[in-house]
Amino acid sequence: MKLLVTSLVMFANTNLAQTDKIYNRFPEDYKQKVFKHIINITNIGVHSAGTIEEKQAANYILNEFDKIGFETSIEAFEFESFDITNTELRINNKNIEVKQVCFNPYTSLTFEFDGEFVLLEEDNTTEDDISDKIVLASFPLGNMNFFKLFFAKPRLILVIPPNDYLRIVREKNRSIQCEITGKIDKYQSQNVVGLIKAGHKTKNEIIISAHYDSYPGSVGADDNASGVGTIIELARYFFQIRESLSTNIKFVSFGGEEKGLLGSRAYLNHNKDKIEDCILLFNIDQIGGENIFIETEGGVQGISEIIGETQFPDYMRNRSLEGIKSNWRILAPEAMNIFSISNRPLWLLDIIKNSAEELLIPVKYVGNTGSDQMSFAQAGIAATAIGTSGNEYHSALDMPSQINKQSLVDGSKIVISVVLKTMERNVTR
Repeated sequence: MKLLVTSLVMFANTNLAQTDKIYNRFPEDYKQKVFKHIINITNIGVHSAGTIEEKQAANYILNEFDKIGFETSIEAFEFESFDITNTELRINNKNIEVKQVCFNPYTSLTFEFDGEFVLLEEDNTTEDDISDKIVLASFPLGNMNFFKLFFAKPRLILVIPPNDYLRIVREKNRSIQCEITGKIDKYQSQNVVGLIKAGHKTKNEIIISAHYDSYPGSVGADDNASGVGTIIELARYFFQIRESLSTNIKFVSFGGEEKGLLGSRAYLNHNKDKIEDCILLFNIDQIGGENIFIETEGGVQGISEIIGETQFPDYMRNRSLEGIKSNWRILAPEAMNIFSISNRPLWLLDIIKNSAEELLIPVKYVGNTGSDQMSFAQAGIAATAIGTSGNEYHSALDMPSQINKQSLVDGSKIVISVVLKTMERNVTR
């Protein structure tokens, strides 16, 4: 035992000594290389889940991983999604276009709603009790507003054009009739996986991840070609120092994130027998803005008692939580706890804050930001995420011209530091 402890300490000291050397070897052309990947991926065009273009983006990542020279694979998966075939909406006996519906489409194939409704304020917020009620919103319904409404448990949200919304604001005695029909179809996506083995034999691994699918109507420069370009170049960086690594590193690019964390859920299912070997997942999503944030708040709460066991309801496990065309989003009280779970232990908080402080990089520390790290946290894996704010996303305006290249460097250095410090902690525990 004494010999083992001595060896571990020597290994840790070696790692610490190597850390400064590693930082000094950070490539001078790093930001240019990441930005080139952003250009190449956005040139594919819109590459949303289940499309040919999404597969083209996956192949691009696989080819770049192969060029680096480490172990790579494609993990294909099938998922189901409800497709709306027709929506008829009448408000105060007038036909109204529906831009988006928020409801649970996996309970039937035909839906009928009628009666009174709650009209949101112009900023799509409300102080009213909307539990189990019909809610009317103005297009677009942003992510922040949607999730606030989601946790208030409405029965249905109908998002309509702004002009129609403003007209209805002026009307009295409001009533609504809505009928939605649809069908469930099957789609294909894939995760791209690369593995760098440590300098000595170990089962332990750290996963660095980023989703690669884009939102419908967007080429996704920031969301999330910035994350994809970053993990490609991080893979190249870590491959060059692989002999000094004490933990295996997996680089996983998930498909179908924009449709409800499909790729990360599929990855967990495909790798459930060995997921307990993962000591940390660090997700990178939208790293091309100016203001860096990292998930540190929330502590450890709500996680699965069995590592790798998903808490998603059975009927959701291989199904999208948003329509392929993004014309619907799910409302399901039974899934609410998934979005409030966190698995960020104190040791991870300390490592993240120490890394940012040592690197003199300003960071905002936040709670759940909503991406593939949530799939791992709810299954009992320590997980965090880095991202940025300030850029357009989920729109045609998410172009390479808005990318802040310095954030690509700063965010990557933080990831490197957190990964190395996690390895050191794992060796000396």
